[in-house]
Amino acid sequence: MRKRRPTFYRIWKKGDVEDFSPIPYLATVMNCMLWVFYGFPIVHPHSLLVLTINGIGLVVELIYLCMYFTYSSKRQKVKPSFILLVEIVLMAIVVVVTLLVFHTYEKRTLFVGILCIIFGTCMYASPLSAMRLVIKTKSVEYMPFYLSLASFLNGVCWTIYALLPFDINIVIPNGLGTIFGAVQLVLYGCYFRSTPKKGKKAGGGDGGEVELPTRNAISFGLFLSPTPTFYKIIKKGAVEDYSAMPYLATMLNCMLWCTYGLPYVHPHSLLVITINGIGLVVETIYLTLYLIYATNQQRMKVILIFLGECIFLAIVLYITLGVLHTYEKRSTLVGTLCIIFGTCMYAAPLSVMKLVVTTKSVEYMPFTLSFVSLINGVCWTVYSFLPLDINILGCVDVLND
Repeated sequence: MRKRRPTFYRIWKKGDVEDFSPIPYLATVMNCMLWVFYGFPIVHPHSLLVLTINGIGLVVELIYLCMYFTYSSKRQKVKPSFILLVEIVLMAIVVVVTLLVFHTYEKRTLFVGILCIIFGTCMYASPLSAMRLVIKTKSVEYMPFYLSLASFLNGVCWTIYALLPFDINIVIPNGLGTIFGAVQLVLYGCYFRSTPKKGKKAGGGDGGEVELPTRNAISFGLFLSPTPTFYKIIKKGAVEDYSAMPYLATMLNCMLWCTYGLPYVHPHSLLVITINGIGLVVETIYLTLYLIYATNQQRMKVILIFLGECIFLAIVLYITLGVLHTYEKRSTLVGTLCIIFGTCMYAAPLSVMKLVVTTKSVEYMPFTLSFVSLINGVCWTVYSFLPLDINILGCVDVLND
């Protein structure tokens, strides 16, 4: 099986963007800018989730573009620079027209929503720009599989989200995105086996790295999925009957996966350590908010569990670095713990099932957290097969069952 690494990791290692297209990232930048504006309270109130995820997406895509400009030739820089400039000017015009011409939420939502539909569709369709090259060369090397997979799953997630309650502006682009993603996956399946294996060429190289770091998108969704819950907690000024267990379990899980991804434990696990590092920061914020709005009794329980987790992690680090002296042994120990606590993270929302059954109400079992956990498990299960990593596969398979 060919060795796979994220697209921009490959670009950084080779110092060249090769034939990778910047169109998907430029389209996503424009899409994120529009959705951030759409999520503003002055345009479409009560759209916190739309605003936060697209704000993070905008930052990430700008980082990708900076890297693309750094490693592209002068000729390759001209077209993306012009497109980016046009996007900025267009966005400025949209903001001015929205605020000066339209004076009601309904009209602003309609205007910006139509633009979001157009550019959201363009974002999902942008990887199709590589389809001609794929068909011509019978190679999927420059049509990253995970961009297509993440687009498909992202489209499914947001389509479902837009149905609760119904939002036509989110349904249309994401529904089309689901279709476009499916088309790209079919094309990938048709030409995957005919893609040349560069590892067989002289000089070796990284060899057929057909991948993209956007697989992190679904994991971002998992970490951000409790946002509506904490918005409700802040508005009410109390955590009520919400359980802190999912956030405590996720925090320990992230700490262990960060340890697993360290170069001296399990080398070449950049994706694992980055997404779980971000997740650790997000979960820390959630727990801080929980402690602020919890009662003294609730607060004490959370603090004791958190201290126990810190002590446990310190013991794991000591044993891993002080007792075990090979990558294999360190990966086995930390990987086994990751399987155990990764399973606990996915199972943590089940702690409120008794309350749900008793009260016949799902008020305190957030749908978004459960649904995104499912999608996240599917994504990482696929990732763990390429190449096979039993430690990642073990903990997410429990969820998929």
